[in-house]
Amino acid sequence: MKISNSNPFTPGFGEIPYIIAGRSDITDEYESIIKSGGNSQKRHPLIKGMRSYGKTVLLRKLLKIAEDYGYATFYVSSTSDMYDNLMTNMQEKAANISVSTTFSFAPSVTFSDESSGTSAKLGGISISRTSTSEHIDKTLESLVRSMLRSKKINGVAIAIDEINLEYIQDIQRIASTMQSLVSEKLPISFIGAGLPEYIDEIQQNPSISFVRRMSQKEIGTIRFNELYEAIKRTCTDHGIDISNDAIDYIVRASDGSPYLTQVFSSVAYEHAENKGTKKIEITSDDCLQSFKSALPTIFTSIVKPTFKSLTYHEQEFLRAMSQDDDISTVSKIGDIAKRMSKTPQYTDIYKNRLIEKKIIQQDGRGRIKCTIPYMTTYLANQAHYDALCSPSDETDFDNKPGFWLDLI
Repeated sequence: MKISNSNPFTPGFGEIPYIIAGRSDITDEYESIIKSGGNSQKRHPLIKGMRSYGKTVLLRKLLKIAEDYGYATFYVSSTSDMYDNLMTNMQEKAANISVSTTFSFAPSVTFSDESSGTSAKLGGISISRTSTSEHIDKTLESLVRSMLRSKKINGVAIAIDEINLEYIQDIQRIASTMQSLVSEKLPISFIGAGLPEYIDEIQQNPSISFVRRMSQKEIGTIRFNELYEAIKRTCTDHGIDISNDAIDYIVRASDGSPYLTQVFSSVAYEHAENKGTKKIEITSDDCLQSFKSALPTIFTSIVKPTFKSLTYHEQEFLRAMSQDDDISTVSKIGDIAKRMSKTPQYTDIYKNRLIEKKIIQQDGRGRIKCTIPYMTTYLANQAHYDALCSPSDETDFDNKPGFWLDLI
């Protein structure tokens, strides 16, 4: 049955798609614990995964589940004004549920660590602690307690997206306060998400023990058959015809990435819609066109930021891999060592670092594969693709190298 005439695919970062493929184990577990009122660590999932794996989508889906069960929910991303944004949103929500207590808070806080300890003034409350103790934000704690006392909500869920050490102080304030409330078995849920290397850094920090005790959820690529069914069902439920070959193209081009699946599907839909036919039918040619127009977005939003975050030698390792370029590059360690003019022992150092950062993975004995879709495609044709990402570029796309030629 047709649901609507609008594009059913949602490639915007964080937008919840019509069907979330491959994450039901996490969402079902979370819904079960929220529904039952249990107080296990499953109530506090910590999601880690690389760009394009759908961390933000999953985080927002978990918040939506909590909201559906009567929780007041709050989403913040790790920024310099994270704490301010959270408190502003919570005060607005408190006003909407008729919490009469008035709160004030310090918009910005600077901690100074000394050998004798740490001190700060928060919302008119002086707090002292040693450098290894955890800080409980009394203003945040009081606001949460007051909302719960209103009896108009069933709980409070707070989610922090893109967790990283740069904003450790605010993360510490929020996480430690949540831990204090959780210890009293109050209906609280704390959710986090971030890149694996940042999550690992946070967990090694002794000042935030609560994060280490959260329920770890590492997400990766999604099985092709699950993506296939998600695309097919989305189209069927929205009255869209799509050929099996078209679905297969999208799935293979997405290489297991839920974000890329939404990107390619969305652009293919738009291309089919622009044909002006009475009923939208997505064909293989629509998918081919979507690949061409979506590539610059993929390079700009996923590939280039990931590559720039790496060290020089890690980048050179990936450049050596790109000489084997394919949609899913598989390279031999021995070949990479020769291309870098380094010993196998030397290249092993950077191989292991990239594996730890989830940029590459083992693919059999002496073989590795890049886990970031189109990273090596980009590096193999970097000058050309950098031009494509420029708004002033007038390159004839059809006469330039591109991965889509291998899909026809």
